[in-house]
Amino acid sequence: MISSLKLTNLGPVTPALDMQFTPRLNMITGDNGLGKSLILDTAWYALTRTWPHDDAPKAEGKPVLHGEPALPNHDASPNEAKIEAMVFGASPGSKSFEASYEAKLQNWKNSRGAPVKPGLVVYAQVDGAFSIWDPARDYGTENNDGDVPDALRLTTQNLWTGRGVCPGLIVDWENWRSNNNGAWKLFCSVLREFAPLKAPGSQDALGFLAPLPARRIRVRDASPTPMVRTIIGEVPITQLSAGAKRILSLAYALVWTWLRHREDAKIVGQPPAKNLVLLWDEVECHLHPTWQRLILPALMRVLSSELLTASGSDFQIIATTHAPLVMASIETTVNEQYDRLFDLDLEAETGKVVMTVRPWAKFGDANGWLQSPIFDEMSGGYSVEASRAMQAADDFMAGKIDSLPAGLGTAEDIHQALLKSLGGSDPWWPFWMSFYREKTGQL
Repeated sequence: MISSLKLTNLGPVTPALDMQFTPRLNMITGDNGLGKSLILDTAWYALTRTWPHDDAPKAEGKPVLHGEPALPNHDASPNEAKIEAMVFGASPGSKSFEASYEAKLQNWKNSRGAPVKPGLVVYAQVDGAFSIWDPARDYGTENNDGDVPDALRLTTQNLWTGRGVCPGLIVDWENWRSNNNGAWKLFCSVLREFAPLKAPGSQDALGFLAPLPARRIRVRDASPTPMVRTIIGEVPITQLSAGAKRILSLAYALVWTWLRHREDAKIVGQPPAKNLVLLWDEVECHLHPTWQRLILPALMRVLSSELLTASGSDFQIIATTHAPLVMASIETTVNEQYDRLFDLDLEAETGKVVMTVRPWAKFGDANGWLQSPIFDEMSGGYSVEASRAMQAADDFMAGKIDSLPAGLGTAEDIHQALLKSLGGSDPWWPFWMSFYREKTGQL
């Protein structure tokens, strides 16, 4: 696991960003372009000493041949860029990690010596790809070839059709279902947690994503395709929506990683890892609000009760989000002692990225979170046109006539704009109507 991360002159960060992570849930919010994904990429690098998108084996003094390592801030000297972290794992205590950018090599040079075994590390990226680092398979490996890099990186296609040591979801679907080894039961159990109920009180607990036997769906098919039952009937997994595929991929990546790790740990004669670190970029990506309000609490249940069941096992999640509904979903789950909320902002005076640790608070529904200091959208979920008309109405009622925008200079102009942009039952109407009727003499 990782307890701290400090970035100096890196990406949009200048001069430095220092984060102290908690041992369970760490949520990162902030506008686009402020470094949320950068934090996840560099956390992965500190934990595994690889880049999440890089398939090139590392060699001392050799440049990165593929992938997208983090780069120095363009306003700073490249040699001033640093990544510092504290990582802890199976052995007692933590170990410091430091990497500096070598401008001549166009690459990062990090601490010598074997890295700490931080447990399993899974990175769910925003494009649907997964990077997986397994201490039983990847720790200290020296003889990797191009097909099995120093960490397993799976594109969306790889995850389904296989790559290297991972057979892929399509192959494992029938393998797990036909073998009585507990894998299929575990996979279905995880999906049961992730999938929303068809209806409250429904006996069909799997609701939307009930896994079914694979079958051929076209005459030219050489092999069967896994099927799931959805609200519209049986559907091949290849034809699922982007959101359903994301959920299915997450369930498979976690279950396969854990099962494969237990096998590999036994082969190399070491106990299974007790820790799992999940880095997750944009939790809400492709997900309908129904899923946004259940996925994080469900994920925490899965990690604690379905996968990491051994005594002393633990997980750490570092995730980014833009979704108020995701934040509202964890209000009753978070604990100040184990969970932390980081908010990135652009400081208007200096143009620098600043990080604030926000106290956990109950803002209620998604609209409450949208208007909170986390998202700073004080107009709530209204359209731009509605917000403009409502602000003009507020200013008009307060006598701030000089601040009214063009086209909204009279009570009638404002009233027509409100009629056009607000629904008839909107709770804001009473604030305006009594004033408007008095002003115009209309009933």
